[in-house]
Amino acid sequence: MERSVIRVIIISCIVTLGWAVGSSMAAENATAYYASYKVIENHWSLTNVGVYCSQFPEYANNPFEWRSKYYWTAFCGPEIPKPQSRCGLCLKVTNTANGKSVTVRVLDTCTMPSLDLDHPAFSEIEDYKGGQDEHLTVNYELVDCGDDPTIRLYHAL
Repeated sequence: MERSVIRVIIISCIVTLGWAVGSSMAAENATAYYASYKVIENHWSLTNVGVYCSQFPEYANNPFEWRSKYYWTAFCGPEIPKPQSRCGLCLKVTNTANGKSVTVRVLDTCTMPSLDLDHPAFSEIEDYKGGQDEHLTVNYELVDCGDDPTIRLYHAL
């Protein structure tokens, strides 16, 4: 009987921890600005653009297919205290005004709690008002990039 109770407690803790980690990378009514990384002109080179994650070889040295699969973003949410642990994550960003979504890869940091979407990604989901205001109100959630098993969905935070 005692072992059953202990198992239930352990399983409950694991499920709760998994839920807490998984739900921490989502936000509603966040602000997204646009950034001009000029990835095409810079051949999708993290080093040429000078994004934060370019200082880590495991990201900067990834093949072109990995670097160019998604548009880039700077992520400045409060959920992850260590900026390096953000590198390589993918976020599904949805404009709350029109429901349009785009998946972006986190490769940079910024100074305010927000997202800085590469301009083409911003353009894909913008609405008239957001385009004029130069920012959007968005929801975002962590999603599987689906391209590299060494990049974990939930990094060590």
